[in-house]
Amino acid sequence: MGIRCTCGAMVSGTDPATSFVFIDPPEGANGGTTHSANVCADRLDLSTVGVVFMDTDGVGGDRSFEFNSNEIQSVLCEAMDGVCTITVIGMGMVEGETVLRQFQAVYVDGGDVTTDTALINITGFANSSFAAVSVIALGCGL
Repeated sequence: MGIRCTCGAMVSGTDPATSFVFIDPPEGANGGTTHSANVCADRLDLSTVGVVFMDTDGVGGDRSFEFNSNEIQSVLCEAMDGVCTITVIGMGMVEGETVLRQFQAVYVDGGDVTTDTALINITGFANSSFAAVSVIALGCGL
């Protein structure tokens, strides 16, 4: 017997060319971003999100970081025109910090219409551009 998931996503992959805008100090950085997520609205307690950013542009110092969360608060799915968008909200930790940060991740399963993508906005820390990764939507009816 499997676990039923009416809305969620499995996300994996690395995009070697993504951008982040950092909040403090306000500056941008380019590099590779690895996204991993296994999220389900029916099992928030088992859901996880992870992001690793490797700064490769060498401007403004090394802004590489790792972010992980297993404190998912909501998972919402929206299907439109063959594309499923999964929005995840929760709390997580940037490696080396001691305070949880709120985040919003958006995963797009492009189906046969567009490229799968992921982005993450970490409150008070950084916001990403879209990264091309593998997104498998669960429960969107695609």
